[in-house]
Amino acid sequence: MRSLNNSQKEWLNSIIDNAESFKAVLTVLTTSLVKKIEDPTQDVRYHKVELDGGYSGRTYDTKSVTPFLRINFQD
Repeated sequence: MRSLNNSQKEWLNSIIDNAESFKAVLTVLTTSLVKKIEDPTQDVRYHKVELDGGYSGRTYDTKSVTPFLRINFQD
């Protein structure tokens, strides 16, 4: 497993620090991360079924990620 470089760490920290205002970005990143953990061979750049080798990122988010975030991270 490769480590993040300083630029990547700064970018990730920026997203975390602004998570409240970047909910959509946080949801997309979480969806991609969870999908990659579930299926390490999946290229998460292909987040639409219309793409060759793609998956439905929206369906995955709607059925799994958003409900999880709502239950566990309520205001």
